[in-house]
Amino acid sequence: MDGSHWLSMKEVLAELSRRGHEIVVVAPDSNILIDSTGSYTMKTYSVPYKQEEMEELLRSTGMISFSEEPYITRFLGIWKNFRKSSTLFHAACSSLLHKKELMKFIEESKFDAVFTDPLTPCGQIVALHFSIPSVFFLRGIPCSVDIYAAQSPSPPSYVPRLFSSNTDRMTFSQRVKNLLISISEYFTCSIIYSPFEKLASDFLQKPMTLTQLLSHGSVWLKRTDFVFDYPMPVMPSMIFIGGINCGKKKLIPQNSALHIAAGMALVFPSHPRVTVTLLVLLSVLSLATGGKLLVVPVGGSHWLSMQEVLDGLRQKGHEIVIISPEFNLHVKPSENFTTKLYHVPVTEEEVNGGIQAFLKDAFAEGSFLERFQRVRERVQKLFELGFIACEHLLNNKELIRYLEESNFDALFTDPVLPCGAILAEHLSIPSVYLLRGIPCGLDFEATQCPSPPSYVPRIFTDHTDHMNFLQRVKNVIFDASNLFLCDFLFKPYEKLASDFLQRDVTVLDLLRKASIWLLRYDFVLDYPRPLMPNIIAVGGVNCAHKQLSQVSCVLFFILVLVFLLCNTPHTSAGMALVFPSHPQVTVTLLVLLSMLSLAAGGKLLVVSVDGSPWSSALEFLKVLSQKGHEIVVVAPEASINVKPSENFILKTYPVTFTQDEMDGSLDRFLQDAFAEGSFLERFFRVRESMKKLSESTFMTCENLLYNKELIRYLEESNFDALLTDPVLSCGAILAEHLSIPSVYFMRLIPCGLDFEASQCPSPPSYVPRAFTDYTDHMNFLQRVKNVILETSNLFLCDFVLKPYDKLASDFLHRDVTMLDLFRKASIWLLRYDFVFEYPRPLMPNMIAVGGVNCAHKPLSQVGCVLFFILVLSDFCAPKNVITPHIAAGMALVLPSHPCITVTLLVLLSVLNLAAGGKLLVVPVDGSHWLSMREVLEGLWQKGHEIVVVAPEASIHIKPSESFVMKAYPVPFTQEELDNYFREFSQDTFAEGSFLERLAKIHQRVMNMSAIYISSCERLLYNSELIRYLEESNFDALFTDPFLPCGQILAEHLSIPSVFLLQQIPCGLEMEATQCPNPPSYVPRTFSGYTDHMNFFQRVINFFFEIPNSVLCHLLFRHYSKLASDFLQRDVTVLDLLRKASIWLLRLDFAFHFPRPLMPNMIVIGGITCTHKKLSQVGDALVCFFFLHLNFVSLNWNCVSRFKLLFT
Repeated sequence: MDGSHWLSMKEVLAELSRRGHEIVVVAPDSNILIDSTGSYTMKTYSVPYKQEEMEELLRSTGMISFSEEPYITRFLGIWKNFRKSSTLFHAACSSLLHKKELMKFIEESKFDAVFTDPLTPCGQIVALHFSIPSVFFLRGIPCSVDIYAAQSPSPPSYVPRLFSSNTDRMTFSQRVKNLLISISEYFTCSIIYSPFEKLASDFLQKPMTLTQLLSHGSVWLKRTDFVFDYPMPVMPSMIFIGGINCGKKKLIPQNSALHIAAGMALVFPSHPRVTVTLLVLLSVLSLATGGKLLVVPVGGSHWLSMQEVLDGLRQKGHEIVIISPEFNLHVKPSENFTTKLYHVPVTEEEVNGGIQAFLKDAFAEGSFLERFQRVRERVQKLFELGFIACEHLLNNKELIRYLEESNFDALFTDPVLPCGAILAEHLSIPSVYLLRGIPCGLDFEATQCPSPPSYVPRIFTDHTDHMNFLQRVKNVIFDASNLFLCDFLFKPYEKLASDFLQRDVTVLDLLRKASIWLLRYDFVLDYPRPLMPNIIAVGGVNCAHKQLSQVSCVLFFILVLVFLLCNTPHTSAGMALVFPSHPQVTVTLLVLLSMLSLAAGGKLLVVSVDGSPWSSALEFLKVLSQKGHEIVVVAPEASINVKPSENFILKTYPVTFTQDEMDGSLDRFLQDAFAEGSFLERFFRVRESMKKLSESTFMTCENLLYNKELIRYLEESNFDALLTDPVLSCGAILAEHLSIPSVYFMRLIPCGLDFEASQCPSPPSYVPRAFTDYTDHMNFLQRVKNVILETSNLFLCDFVLKPYDKLASDFLHRDVTMLDLFRKASIWLLRYDFVFEYPRPLMPNMIAVGGVNCAHKPLSQVGCVLFFILVLSDFCAPKNVITPHIAAGMALVLPSHPCITVTLLVLLSVLNLAAGGKLLVVPVDGSHWLSMREVLEGLWQKGHEIVVVAPEASIHIKPSESFVMKAYPVPFTQEELDNYFREFSQDTFAEGSFLERLAKIHQRVMNMSAIYISSCERLLYNSELIRYLEESNFDALFTDPFLPCGQILAEHLSIPSVFLLQQIPCGLEMEATQCPNPPSYVPRTFSGYTDHMNFFQRVINFFFEIPNSVLCHLLFRHYSKLASDFLQRDVTVLDLLRKASIWLLRLDFAFHFPRPLMPNMIVIGGITCTHKKLSQVGDALVCFFFLHLNFVSLNWNCVSRFKLLFT
């Protein structure tokens, strides 16, 4: 693309050439700036216009674009010129595409990629014609074609349109204007690009729109910058490279580690890696040695928090200069930094008096309004003192001159007083803020961070993020006061900043320019709140240092592993125990509790719960003991199952009941719990039994807590953690008393207190309550009943936990409820299984460990590999993916993620560990078999023993050295089968209306279905073959569920099944996996729609959904009857498909529409594509794209390859 576009691209090409890439530039012979250099080979072609025409057009467009004319005048002028330039570009493109000699050269050169600016789509037409990937290098495309082509969100209420002069902060009238411009884009695009669309359609010999053309782009390199341009949503293939063609300037060595480049580096995602990055940035990297940091502190407790950070920076070699008034609370000279003092007309007594008065009023008792008024007056006086100090600093010419000449790399300050922000703006250096909060919520507004008063409590309200209606009203009213509070606090600073910087500026403008906001805020001790990408929670940064115990060291080490391998939200003080609900956590937890040698010697206190909970915990404790943990179990003298063992030390205490009384209470409870009867009868029986049992356990707990000798022993033992079942609340009270973290190993807590304590979503319309016998699929009446049962929890909790509330308050010497104590649990280990129970929402620190105490059984070779694969996937799994656990059939409920594709390839073709696994394959003939055959080749090469079961008459399934083929007779000939397939293919791709195509296909499908049913029936009732399969002890079955015969066989043989498929007629794969499939988003087969549908298309799509139930019935009713007869029990095809372990979908993110997926559904589009060796450019692009999508799988080989492109 000629003009300024070429100047931006030329810089990149020069660097690519220096890295050894072979570059060929194709350009018209009449151009303005495209010239031949030694960096690339130039190929020109003739065009039907002169260079003068291009120069005049470019000059005219530039003058109109930057003129002061009204928007309409500018728009019409640019549109007119763009139409002229579009005509010229179209002529040039037509000349290129029809220059046979040049096109032949391009074809024979076998290029690896096309690098183009899609402002004119000629390059993309060439890329599609020769089937090579394209990389787009652009600023933007008129009428937002880039946004539509990449399917990037672009709401006109947020993203400003070209030439509107709006930002992402638009008023109502600006949004209306933006919307009108957005509407006009449909017409302007049609006029400007219709010639290109016709040219592309003629050349490519198929209808093609501009959006369709550009949607095939592999990577979009956008010459926009997060700082200088407005922030906007982007898709994974869109990458910001603003400033890539800026002038080169030698970096100051000290600066290189402190901030990387002009606009960027400091807008990090809110991610654990950011915390690590920040620590590296501020205190760890040796590269940062020698950086010069200017610090403008705020006295008092603010300084104490900051001082700890500065000491760490100094130890790493940073040169730190602090500027402070002569009288500042706590800021004293130190050998760790240089202190520059300046005079202020304020005495030390005035400063100390102001601080003390503020602290006294801030923590004094009184109503909200009384406290607010007192604090407001004190804050105003403190701000006046701060303003005086700031004024004298900025007017101290000698000190300001020194700061200007010192060339600092960054400024570190607390923005509660904005003097540092003013100074950073004056010195033009980036600023890093360390803060707790800013009065009147200015930190929220400056960072554009969501802060709804219905969720985020305001200062001094004493609310949490769980507010009732009246508290929210109060919060909203208090939020309104911020308007007045900001005005009187910061108005003097705005005048001072405007005078000093010699331009009108507000404090909000200054604060918006901060690079990083470090919040002294903790996820555990504070309420959770939304954060922006450059806001990082560093709660506990100034806590006292304490030597970690062995177990604590392991906890910290585990947390670091989670940070480096998973996507844990962010570092917090009390932390290390708020793990994500993630496959990695399961491995991490096992490492923590039983595997790491580092954990040897950890001391664990166990407060037992008798009965079946103890039987579950006993297996757990045995493994912990084998790994060297010292375990102490506390139990009453009278117990049912808790007995001494060599695996732990048992400490018993006397109780006021006998063993016989305990046995009788438990027997009565169990009889009532499992007795027959209506729900109400069972509920009241269980309630009464539970009440009596609760009284016994309460007396047990009371005897424990007031056993002074035992409590003294526990206090002196310095345990590292406490393991308990919270169904008995005593362990939670003891953990709080001993101030140690608690791990809950449980099934549930009566009256749903586990949901409430963990703040886990538990809607009664979805999550069934105990004793209802419902699943997560409830009809309306069942939901109503479920809601009614939920209200009973109010009464149930009262008698079960009320005594414990009083006991805990008396023992801990403060008012406390059991709900408060349960909320402090570090990890909730749920004896709950994804397969055998209904799926339910989980919180990050809740981990399903169903089957943890099941009988052990050695895994076969394939089973071992499957487990090993799961461990691999755990260490690669992405952010926010929830893989339940290693459940019934397998370790194969994997997240849909790039790493999983690698894992899958390992499973299917790479691991030598898998050699010898026995795999049964039940294929579907036709193109289905062609896709599957490629996979089987790879499995066979790695030593798997593969047996394929196929009918004697088939189209593509033929014997091979890769597998053993077992054929069975069928009641049709090869010729009949060929005819059926040929007629079906002709009708599928024939022209005609939807109804005509549907009728033809329906008839053909019914005929084909009859053939397949007869084939399946012959297979299942072939006694000799079935006997052979039963005796072969296969490890897994591999099939295409398009026809469910394979799954019937898997169910009969009781082996796990893996599905390889494109789709199942009537969308049965969605229903079988419980995958979301809304017709308003996911287009139906034969509709021809994408995931971007207008209203009428959605209506039509909904109608497509209606015949699915009928179609399913027609297609699969015979299979349901066949399966029921063969398996000798009533079963449907849907029941069978639900038991699949993995669904391998032959779908592709680029060529198909994006759609929801379940954890065990893995997209493997392109698995059967032709293999081709990637060139350096192609390899680097693939590596970079994986880096962009999956930062946690950082691969330095990819990084080095990417440097070939852009470093």
